Formats: sequence, C-alpha cells, structure tokens
Amino acid sequence: MSGEISDAGYQVVYADPPWRYDFVPRKADRVENHYPTMKTADICALKFDIARDAVLYLWATAPKLEDALRVMKAWGFAYKTHMVWDKGSPAYGFWFRGQHEIVLVGTKGKFSPPKKDGKWFNLPSVWREKRTRHSAKPKGIRDYIKAAFPDARRLEVFARDVAEGWDCWGDGVRDCLKSEKRRTFGLFPVAFPLSSPGTACPIIVTSQFPGETVIPECIL
Repeated sequence: MSGEISDAGYQVVYADPPWRYDFVPRKADRVENHYPTMKTADICALKFDIARDAVLYLWATAPKLEDALRVMKAWGFAYKTHMVWDKGSPAYGFWFRGQHEIVLVGTKGKFSPPKKDGKWFNLPSVWREKRTRHSAKPKGIRDYIKAAFPDARRLEVFARDVAEGWDCWGDGVRDCLKSEKRRTFGLFPVAFPLSSPGTACPIIVTSQFPGETVIPECIL
C-alpha cells in the first residue's frame, strides 16, 4: 500500500499505525477482526508533505518497537525520546501480558521541545488512563500535542475519528463521518479521498482552514 498527501508541509505528525502481527495463534485474537492491518514495509513507503522542520509522535506496541523505529527513519525523522501509556490492566501477550503502549517522538531538521511562557511545556513520561475500546488511544495525548504547537500545521495519520484543529487521514474516518458526528461536521470543512491501494477509500479531513464540505461517495 502506498499513498501521498500533497499540501503545505506539516510541522506536527501524529500517527497510530495498524501494525500487522506475524504470529497470533487464535483467530479470535487477531487485530484484523477490528480493522485492516499493514505490513511495516508498506507503512514505511507512505509519503507525506512534511515541513523541513517537524516533529513526529508515533504510537507503537512493545513487540513492534523495532518496526516503529524503521517507520520513523523512513519518514525522515530521528528518534529523540518516548512516553508510555499505562492502560491500567494487563491484556494479551506471550513474554509479558501487555499493559502499556509507547509513543515515540522523533524530529526532522531543527525542531525544539514546546515551551509556554518561557518554560518547558511537557508531560510526565507515563500517562495513566484505563483502556476503552480496542486500539483507542487517550484523546488527552492528542489534545496536549495540539496545545503544545497551537500554530503548527498538524496531521493525524491513521486517524479513527475527526478532530478539530487536525488534518485527519485514515480509513477509520469514514465510519466517524457516517455516525452522529456527521451532523456537526461544520467543524471539519473539507474531506476528500486519497488514492491508496489496499483500502477502499482513506479519507483526509481538513479541519484547520475554512472551505466547503465535501463528502466522498465512498462514505455516503
């Protein structure tokens, strides 16, 4: 799968890739029961119009840590640090029963950590919040990133819903637009499909700039 987003360069990228796992003994435990997954090589091959100076926040599970670092490098970012989401209770696993996920941070060019009023604007390295539905991430982390870089052009990759202040790209956005949220779609004025073999119709929703609402045929 490959795709390209052509627009003004994004300075902040937030991504939650649909990692594919090679060994899952029980069909009931497969991620594909919830959403389509992608090979790491195909995630690496995605191309985005990223600004010369930018930051990437990239979600990864513990077994996919090396894969996430591969993706980060392929997208043009250098690893800097990470934080951990403690989900509050253990789940599936082999060596360990997974209770956490990781947010890797990487930068491109010259990009400094956020400041407000002359002080570092950062979080503790452990975020504690109980898990909800499968693969759903704490919205507070995305909200923090927006608050940390309020004037930046922001892109959410593999988005599962639409969010004010973000350009959102992902197959899951279609379901969100079909839901009740579509009635208040005025916050998110532009949507159009991208050519991306392997998924029926990924959607990008531009929510940062004024424009006309366009709902692609594939989600009507």
